[in-house]
Amino acid sequence: MTASEQKRQRISRAITLLGSGMLIFFGWNLQNAAYLLTGLFIPTFGLCCALIVMQQRKLIRVKRQCVDGACEGEYVDVKITMQNRHWFPIFRLIVHENFEPEMEADIFLTLPGVLPAHSATDFEYHAQCYMDRGRYTLGPIHVTIADPLGMFIFTRTLDVRQEFSVYPQVFPMPQMPPGIGIPDAIPEGLPRARAGDSDLQLGVREYVPGDPYRHIHWPQTARGEELMVREYEQITPANTFILLDLPLAGRAGTGKVSTEEFGVQLAGSLAAKTIQGGQPVGVLINGEPEVFIDMGMGHQHLVDILDALIPVREKSETTLVNLLLERPDVIRDGSTFWLILSRVNFSIAALDELLELFSWKPCQIFLVILDDENMVAYETTPQERAARPNRYQLAGEIGDRVECLWWVDLERGLEKSMLEGPL
Repeated sequence: MTASEQKRQRISRAITLLGSGMLIFFGWNLQNAAYLLTGLFIPTFGLCCALIVMQQRKLIRVKRQCVDGACEGEYVDVKITMQNRHWFPIFRLIVHENFEPEMEADIFLTLPGVLPAHSATDFEYHAQCYMDRGRYTLGPIHVTIADPLGMFIFTRTLDVRQEFSVYPQVFPMPQMPPGIGIPDAIPEGLPRARAGDSDLQLGVREYVPGDPYRHIHWPQTARGEELMVREYEQITPANTFILLDLPLAGRAGTGKVSTEEFGVQLAGSLAAKTIQGGQPVGVLINGEPEVFIDMGMGHQHLVDILDALIPVREKSETTLVNLLLERPDVIRDGSTFWLILSRVNFSIAALDELLELFSWKPCQIFLVILDDENMVAYETTPQERAARPNRYQLAGEIGDRVECLWWVDLERGLEKSMLEGPL
């Protein structure tokens, strides 16, 4: 119960008791039975209502309807259902909810009217996931009930806690960035032609109940006694793997303005864009903890990726090269790789060592460099950073080692840097 509610309760109680006392006083002295009975009835009625409200408090039930997670900055709709299981109506009801990801987590909801006996009402509110990515808890819910006169107020805490995940913020990526939706990239281990719904005919087979009649091959049917249908090839999606390098030596910045946060947000954004394009995607991160999610598609796979990105931090001492050597199955024929590196510990020699692992497989590599300019780097000094080549000079040194190079800096931000396209 808030301080204002406590103050209102004291004022209501004082006014009620003072009025009752005056009625009893005048009724006794004036020998007026109406005043006397009215003065005695008011506190008696309030006391009876208080006993009823105490029972209502025990019988009230609450239910929360809310998603289990959302991305940073997103708004969430929450509905709380309160059920009055008592035979007496509730005249005054206040719900105190706690939504941890919101900047002001305490949310107070007031019943505008009366909640009849054996009925339910819904409270709805709109909250923003303002806090950083992480795991939070919604609830508990504190329910405050008062008698009709407002003399007595009772509070009950209902432990309807709910785990809630705040995923990394997902930014719009280019409409069709290179590497997403490549029609001629055949993932390793899959047959080149399979039965599906493309426009290319694979062969002819016997009719099976459920086959479309428009696929019947009449010339072949006429030669035999069985219905024959055309079978078409299946369009095989291209594999996309996101490789994020988050070593301890590559750390720069703090909080949401850091190479760590930019890298995690970019990995989640690329995964979301790839899955929305109907392509399978996997993720490998040498952070702390290490993250490996194999190829998959669909909304639930995206949720699994975003959920795995929540605890990732730049604390790992394992290099991305060693991690790829431990998982040789990641590098497959016909795949597209998004390689996300920090400029803090970037060098052409380290890039060549990494790209050497891909030289034995026909695949495409797209490089994204997270610039640490105007960030406090973990291992480099301002003088060392000033002596480095600018992004265009560095792009010239990288040359044709990769298909394309994106540059993400603090001035333009993640979304604008990606939407502007490669260097």
